[in-house]
Amino acid sequence: MVTLQEQMTMIQRNAQPQKDMVEFVFAARLSCSLSARQIETLRIMVGEQLDHHWHFGAPVSDLQDISWETMLTDSSSCFPGKQHASFDFKDGAFLLTVRSSFCCAHDEVRTFLYWIEPFLESYTGMLGYYKYYEQEYPILIMQKEQKFVLLDPVSFMREELSD
Repeated sequence: MVTLQEQMTMIQRNAQPQKDMVEFVFAARLSCSLSARQIETLRIMVGEQLDHHWHFGAPVSDLQDISWETMLTDSSSCFPGKQHASFDFKDGAFLLTVRSSFCCAHDEVRTFLYWIEPFLESYTGMLGYYKYYEQEYPILIMQKEQKFVLLDPVSFMREELSD
């Protein structure tokens, strides 16, 4: 099975410039194994809890080098539509839903996906996509069991057409 890191390497031809606007659409069920600090981090990220006490860096070290506080709630005029972010608990699982667009300078989406992957509930299907402003096509975020699968739709379509 191809790891997320290997998939990222394969997608490089469709990779973003050093700094660009990105649209991020994502929805997933997360397990109850999230720690209190991870839950608090996600609540801050969706804009529910603004009175946090961290002054330097992220509360979770894996998110330290990205714009973690605003990446799920920002909105730009580069992509049409309304921004939305929610983090709820329903039917024994946490539900995270995001539609945002923000200035990406440090692979924020990929860093976030690496961080959230261990908490995914088992599922197979599409969770969302991310698209950089200069890209023609988005990268699809799929899930198989408890792992992400990232698909370049151009390559995916070519594979489907050749069968």
